[in-house]
Amino acid sequence: MTGITELINVPREVQIGGTTLKIRQLKLLEIFGYFSEKVFEERSVRAKRLSSDLEGKEKIMFLKDILDDMPKGENLTNMIAEAMCSMQGVADMIYLASKDFHPDKCVKDIADLITSDNLETLSPIITWVNGSNQTEDSEKEVEDSNGSEKKTG
Repeated sequence: MTGITELINVPREVQIGGTTLKIRQLKLLEIFGYFSEKVFEERSVRAKRLSSDLEGKEKIMFLKDILDDMPKGENLTNMIAEAMCSMQGVADMIYLASKDFHPDKCVKDIADLITSDNLETLSPIITWVNGSNQTEDSEKEVEDSNGSEKKTG
């Protein structure tokens, strides 16, 4: 069954850092899944680095404690929200929203387009991409954010 989100989720073209990207709105599950994986990966990498000097039982117990202490529930949600609000998080969301249309681009390519100078103008785009505040005014903000945004079919 097609939901209302899919029916109104018309891709748009936006100009970011001199590059035109076609983007779509993301589902909450996509966003949560992507960022929770990033949170777990960062914790795992840090645990591996910290445990590199340990051996035997000590290392196993340390890694077990890290696994037992992986974020969940509200703690995980807060960590995801924090990750999303960073410059890298903005790049990640734009990457997720554009990857279907630009398979040749990676997260780093998108991150290279984002600077502190254009971060503020990306706010309405991110609001639209993550599906928050879907009103006519927020859609107009996306269109006004760079003057060249347009719906595409």
